[in-house]
Amino acid sequence: MSDLNLLHVFTDMGIGGTERVMYQISDFMLDEKGVTVTVASTDGPMEKKFLERGIKNFRVRNFKKKHKIFSNIKDLSGIIKKTNPNVIHTHSLYSLVLIFFISKYLNKKKFKIVHTGHGGPKKNYDRIARKLVWMTDRYIAISEYSYSNLIERSKSSKVKLIRNGVDLPSQDEKSLGDVTEKPLKISFIGRLTKQKGLIYLLEAVKEIVSINKKKVHLKIVGDGDLKNELEEYVKIHNLETYITFLGYQEKPWQMVADSQVIVMPSIWENGGLVAMEAIVRDYTVVASKIQGLKDTISDCYNGYYITPSDSSSIVRVITDIYEGKKELIQLSTKEKSKYVFNESTGPKLKKLYLELTKEG
Repeated sequence: MSDLNLLHVFTDMGIGGTERVMYQISDFMLDEKGVTVTVASTDGPMEKKFLERGIKNFRVRNFKKKHKIFSNIKDLSGIIKKTNPNVIHTHSLYSLVLIFFISKYLNKKKFKIVHTGHGGPKKNYDRIARKLVWMTDRYIAISEYSYSNLIERSKSSKVKLIRNGVDLPSQDEKSLGDVTEKPLKISFIGRLTKQKGLIYLLEAVKEIVSINKKKVHLKIVGDGDLKNELEEYVKIHNLETYITFLGYQEKPWQMVADSQVIVMPSIWENGGLVAMEAIVRDYTVVASKIQGLKDTISDCYNGYYITPSDSSSIVRVITDIYEGKKELIQLSTKEKSKYVFNESTGPKLKKLYLELTKEG
């Protein structure tokens, strides 16, 4: 492909799905000849993985402080001068606005701008995003829901649908759980935030164990703003025996390999990366029937739907699995391949970058 000097820009180097996607893209593109990849972000747990792959992270000192606009613009401008990218891929709306400002007023648009709409902590991400599509050369929607919403409102040919993909798992990340084992072992992997709807999962476990104390055990892998509040709920309701908080883990799937079920009780999602990761690892997914998750999960085919913000819905599905009324679901290797990044997402992104470098 034509020489590509790619700069990713994101406000965090934490443990979220956006950072994992950013790394996947970088790792995939570096296998192509004539490709250079760098990152402009903050420090954080994910930085180590980029460095190990030979990808330099130029730190933006105040990137997490959105009110420090001029400081962030100054740092980003300096990074752009050092790296001289021909494509900048932004991964938050805040970073998109800053990069557009730099391209228009400071750098005179010597690079193309790509943005991926990962969604975010606020439910109205797409509503805000459709007002900013014009700032991009390509806007990537990761779900049919977002794509339709953006196309309908923005009427822009810049919007492209490219769903996320996942890495092939190692053997020790796959589910070893058997439905005959009791209690039924279920897990949650993700950020402990309001968006993820964890309180409804805790309420469901509380109701299930009140009926049958041997029926279920829940592992929670992740960290976030609601950690203390959720742990307090577990203590108040004497659920410590049935719910285990494992915190942030570098290899989360290894920590839950004895589980049979992954529960995603999200209130809103633009994508649903964890659902795809669970499917290729042979876990049965129980997920809210919402936005991006409906793009990934088909009820009774590769998972089961629950009603968002409804603990009783979780109780019914988990109980049905426990009692054998619903089967554990494992797809064939061929069916799982469509979720793999290198088989689907990577080639589509490569084509998009190639188009942009040819446009000049």
